[in-house]
Amino acid sequence: MSRRKDIQWIHERTGRSYKECRQMMRDCHYDIEEVIDRYMSINPKFTKVSASFRTLEAALTELRQEIDKAVKNAAEMVHLSNNIAHCQPTESEGVNWEECP
Repeated sequence: MSRRKDIQWIHERTGRSYKECRQMMRDCHYDIEEVIDRYMSINPKFTKVSASFRTLEAALTELRQEIDKAVKNAAEMVHLSNNIAHCQPTESEGVNWEECP
């Protein structure tokens, strides 16, 4: 989100003035997660939001790792299928086993 929307979001959750919310953002170098961590005690809703951010981050990290594995497996399959296709005999000649991996 933009800084303005972040400040508005903090204002809506805490009920603090926009001036105070802007100062919170400045104090945390405009990092919304740091604002949530630092000012959790202001409002109990912040605790739930912070935990939600961490859960989402963990889920996205796990998803990225699984996608990495799937891409590597797909690349291996493509490589293997290219090798198999290369070793297939043609109608006029047999398999050249020296060229096959």
